[in-house]
Amino acid sequence: MKQNTWLSCRTDGPQRNSPGAIVDFEGAWAELDNEQDLARFRFGTKAETLQRLRGRLKGARVLPQLTVRVGQWRADPDRVVADIAERFSGSLVVRSSALNEDTATASLAGSYESVLDVPAGDRDAVTSAIESVCASYAGRGDAGVERSEPGRSAGPGRPVGTTVGERAEDPANQVLIQPMVSDVVLSGVAFTADLETGAPYYTINYDTSGSTESVTSGTAAVHRTLVFHKASAERPADAHLAALLDALSEIEAETGFSSLDVEFAVVRGGEVVIFQVRPIAAHKNQLRVSARDVERELAHVARYLEFDAADSTVLSGRSCAWGIMPDWNPAEIIGVNPRPLSFSLYRHIITDEVWGRSREQCGYRATRPRPGIVDFAGKPYVDVRMSFTSFTPAALDPALANTVVDGAVRYLLDHPELHDKVEFAVMPTAFDLDFDAFLKEVRRRAGEGVCNAGRADEGGRPGKGGRSVTAAARTRVDEGHPADEEGPPGTGGGADSSGDASGATHARAKEEGRSAQGDGPVSPGSALSGTVLTDADIDAIRFAYRDLTDAIIAGRGISVEGELRRIDRLSERRERVVAALGVGSVSPAAGLAVLLDDCREFGTLPFSNLARFAFVGIIQLRVLVRRGLLSPERVDAFLASIRTVAKEFVHDLATLDRDALVRRYGHLRPGTYDITSPAYHEAFDRYVDLSRRPEPDALPSFVLTDAERTVIDRELLAAGFSVDADALLAFVRAAVQGRELGKFEFSRNLSLAIDLIAAIAEREGLTRDEASFLSVDDFLALAGGSRPSGLSSLWRSISERKRRRHLVTSAIKLPPVITSPRDLSLFEIVDEIPNFITRKVLTAPVVDLIDATDTDALPGALVLIENADPGYDWIFSHGIAGLVTRFGGANSHMTIRCAEFEIPAAIGCGEAIYERLLRAQVARLDCDGKRIEVVR
Repeated sequence: MKQNTWLSCRTDGPQRNSPGAIVDFEGAWAELDNEQDLARFRFGTKAETLQRLRGRLKGARVLPQLTVRVGQWRADPDRVVADIAERFSGSLVVRSSALNEDTATASLAGSYESVLDVPAGDRDAVTSAIESVCASYAGRGDAGVERSEPGRSAGPGRPVGTTVGERAEDPANQVLIQPMVSDVVLSGVAFTADLETGAPYYTINYDTSGSTESVTSGTAAVHRTLVFHKASAERPADAHLAALLDALSEIEAETGFSSLDVEFAVVRGGEVVIFQVRPIAAHKNQLRVSARDVERELAHVARYLEFDAADSTVLSGRSCAWGIMPDWNPAEIIGVNPRPLSFSLYRHIITDEVWGRSREQCGYRATRPRPGIVDFAGKPYVDVRMSFTSFTPAALDPALANTVVDGAVRYLLDHPELHDKVEFAVMPTAFDLDFDAFLKEVRRRAGEGVCNAGRADEGGRPGKGGRSVTAAARTRVDEGHPADEEGPPGTGGGADSSGDASGATHARAKEEGRSAQGDGPVSPGSALSGTVLTDADIDAIRFAYRDLTDAIIAGRGISVEGELRRIDRLSERRERVVAALGVGSVSPAAGLAVLLDDCREFGTLPFSNLARFAFVGIIQLRVLVRRGLLSPERVDAFLASIRTVAKEFVHDLATLDRDALVRRYGHLRPGTYDITSPAYHEAFDRYVDLSRRPEPDALPSFVLTDAERTVIDRELLAAGFSVDADALLAFVRAAVQGRELGKFEFSRNLSLAIDLIAAIAEREGLTRDEASFLSVDDFLALAGGSRPSGLSSLWRSISERKRRRHLVTSAIKLPPVITSPRDLSLFEIVDEIPNFITRKVLTAPVVDLIDATDTDALPGALVLIENADPGYDWIFSHGIAGLVTRFGGANSHMTIRCAEFEIPAAIGCGEAIYERLLRAQVARLDCDGKRIEVVR
């Protein structure tokens, strides 16, 4: 039948020129973007598609195959086994190729059996393998092809015949036999478009273990993911991956289809072997984003990166990076792709100004007016150089700050897996008893710039090597800033960031008998990467951090007590605003403005200071353990003795009635900044099951032993601290308590503000969902003037426009750490290193909290949540066995919660591990061995 004749006769399907039209074609199907596509390629079963590709690809190979229908096997198994023995030698793979696999609407990926390493000459092994595949067809509840009514097609590749719903072993199902591949260098699965939106990306999930099924089965020890934007001119440094990209492009061209799921292997010598090609069915009927829109967004981000990298007006160092988890870890708090209202609220009350003010008040270098969070295509990123600058003492000479910051940023570029642990593993933020070990690292990093400049590693890539975001990123760091380049120094900030202050630290080094070689204070701009630091430089860094840390712990300057008094004022002022709103003496918009302004001044600012104090305290505890001054068990006992809001919540669940609980905790909401997430007062019974009240536990006490106190006192004195062991632990206790209380109290203002925003939006006829695409400034504008006419229509049009952009930005893929515009279109993600809490080991059923329909499944379960958001505290009242989060830092709120309750957890496990757990039924969490394994 002629193509155009068939199309002109078709009346019950899509229009002939509509993109994505699916047509029946005698057991096969194809996507028609134009009338020539059908003539070019037709998809069929797994075996049929491979056979049609065999011999047509220049950049990849399709293995020889034998396809056997189930009916043939049942009729004459001896003949089939003989044919296999005649055609093949060595080891075989026996795979499924069912009629309802790889269709236009469903892939049934992994539903049926595959048997590897089957000896071709072993009759019994071949028979067993084929029977296993056939049995898997009948074993699934929907494995038998669902028959259609007589005389009508049952779908692409399906027979016609009996009644709907009949289940039977279908004789037309196929079994695919191919030779096993040896000498595999890497293998995995590639998508040639985004799975959900069809965005123009190659996403290649692979491992290098030599196994050909580790990625699909989720059993690989280390998965890597290469993401490549199709419009990019970049190429992977790895020749095997470059060859694979060429093969994928050729398969797209050969099939005329841009959304494919391809299983592959690359063998020694660089040959690409294709195991399976099937259409991505997931987004067939979903709205796809425009490739042009994606390109525009990425171009804007690239332009911003170029300008920002050149800006050194208030920042130290020259190497640049941006990350989603360093410092205030926005991915944990508001998510990777937040809606505009959440993003704007977070920036308004914390990251635009409060972040920088807090660091200055704590004694660190000023970075204002630089914002803490930047917007890259709708995704929140921290400017790492800005963050690290804000972690250098204000008293430190600007040139030495350059060296410290530059070395830390470059170290992060070589170890991007540490992007959520920068304050413990990358950048110093406080002095501790092991600070000399860090100073050695500072000296090594400073000299490394000269050693690495222009040097290539074994793979032909410049720089030291190590784990990098991409080869291009490392090229930028090591070649883009050669060691002899004079860069503009950071100007520091604050009155005491001058050279005189640095000279004072040098003088103090001499007074205390420390080494002070060199010419005195380093001139601005001289202590850059590649400069050999003198002993005087090292001492200056040591004393600047020590004096800052000692002042924080001793309470010189701002203190825990002072910050808590400011938080008390927040409560008093909020009550007055609530009262005024209740009697109508203030408009909702004006009340919103006061609530958010108070939230910043008396809420998030003191909270930020208390959070910094808590970080400093936790750092000291970690070092006490490392030096053997306190055992891990004793530190756990100390943390368990701290009365925090989370522990009071559990205690109150055991003792208070529902109304009292709502009054005290009703402002909490999972997704603290998300207007679409109901607060506890709106959906209390969804979050809290009062039929399962916990038993009230007495708070354990903790007292240092005389021996512990003596050795800690001695070490603190030798390091130059002015506090003793008891004062140190009292500070840590107060800081941790204060931080949790600060968050609890400022979130009252924030939650009330979100309620007001929802009420204002409702008055204008907008739903919460629609309001979530506006910004906080849209609502605050009403506090400064009369309501403009046509406001409802205006807001609705803004919301719809931003919703459309949000769809595009959600489809855009960016790495967790960005170092240059090249990283926007080609980057690699390695499994993240989770933050393991406790040393317990458990095996438990996995429950995804998003998909859980009720709380009955939570007791005894390993619970998965996207973000380590403290709004999920309620899960601790349900007897969960353990917790895993996709995002979360080493000292995040949920990390602290789990430590307090001794709940085994893996916080911030990253994309790859989390996705595998989502597909698991049972998993094993080994916090002591630092491993997460899928059991079932």
